[in-house]
Amino acid sequence: MLVQTDHPEYFGQIQSVLAGCDGLCEIAWEEAGDMPDADWGGTNYEIKYAREGRDIYRMAMEVVGA
Repeated sequence: MLVQTDHPEYFGQIQSVLAGCDGLCEIAWEEAGDMPDADWGGTNYEIKYAREGRDIYRMAMEVVGA
């Protein structure tokens, strides 16, 4: 599962909720198996926010014990 946002408070809330979920483990963003294709340039918002210099907060989670 990939999660990303430009809103730091929202990201903190997501981290808190997911940290409390049994069966999920955070992994390195680059290790996520469901990464977008290398040719994919991001969502319209991602592209716009990158141009504006906004930080993008990301995390990747995987199911463990399945």
